[in-house]
Parts: sequence; C-alpha cells; structure tokens
Amino acid sequence: MRLLKSLAKNRQYIILLFQIGCYFLVVALANAWLLGYPHLCFFRAMTGYPCPGCGLTHAAWALLVEFDLAASLSYHALFLPNLVTLVMMCLPGAWHPMIYRLHAMKWWYILLIVANLAYYGYRLTFLEFGKSYPMCYDSRNYIEKILK
Repeated sequence: MRLLKSLAKNRQYIILLFQIGCYFLVVALANAWLLGYPHLCFFRAMTGYPCPGCGLTHAAWALLVEFDLAASLSYHALFLPNLVTLVMMCLPGAWHPMIYRLHAMKWWYILLIVANLAYYGYRLTFLEFGKSYPMCYDSRNYIEKILK
C-alpha cells in the first residue's frame, strides 16, 4: 500500500522524467539516422567535443552485456557509482527505509556531479585528448558545418 501511495505521489515526477527521456531519444535518433551522425550524444553532435558522460554507454555495454569490468572502467571510471545512483533514484522510497534514507542524501548527488566534472577535466587534460575514444574531437559536428 505504501508503494502505491509513493508512486501516486511521484507520478508527475515520473511523467516528467519519461518526457525528458523521450525528447533526448528523439534527438539522439535524429542525430544518428536522419542526419547521418554516428554518435547519440547531443553535446558531441553540436560541438564535436566529448561531454562529461562520454563513455558511459560503452561502459554499460562492457559491464552489463560483456561482463568485462576492466573494459567498463576504461571507458568511464565512474560508471558504477552513476549506475547505483540511477537505480536508487528510480526506486520509490516506500520500498524500504534504507532507500528512503538514500533519497534524502542530497550531498551524494552533488558529490557525484562534482566527481563527474572533475573526472571529465582529468580526461581532457591528462589522457591524451584526441588519441583514444571517447576523448576525441569529431569534425562532423553541426557548429563546424554551419561555420564552413
């Protein structure tokens, strides 16, 4: 019963997340198939530079499909904390008191955002930008097409 009340209370939040997800899916599919752009990332399609989340999809595939932790960590070292946080965000707090307490830890979300941005800066600065995927520039971006 608590689960149903929690889902009803968070219905607008769930609908909003679904709508945002559908929007990004449409943009990604338009980039990938309609415009012939090979990447699903909107940021990379616009600028040609990798975004802070570049490599998360490959890391997910490597870990969840191929069961290769080393490859997953080589694509994005913060994939596991991001995955755990995403799963916890999707679970209603009414399932278990521990999940409710995890939802209340706002500092964790801030720490994860700061860690992702710091890792992004580290990868851009120290990991030979431009020589290995996903940290490489793509000249087929929209800004470069517009400026030509």
